[in-house]
Amino acid sequence: MEWYWRSKLAGPAAGAFEIDALCPEPDGVSLDYRGYDGKPVRTHFRFNDAGKITLTGFATIKQVA
Repeated sequence: MEWYWRSKLAGPAAGAFEIDALCPEPDGVSLDYRGYDGKPVRTHFRFNDAGKITLTGFATIKQVA
């Protein structure tokens, strides 16, 4: 894991890791941000009753022309 992320974090694209949106949802929250390569990504978090993350999922966001 360290090997993978070391190369990604060593030279991030301009605007990498900027937050575009944070949206509450009925089953958690979605976070839209720019990945290390500057491409938009959405991560969804679900929480338990104690407020701890129980599930995360992510996908790249397709740009609409």
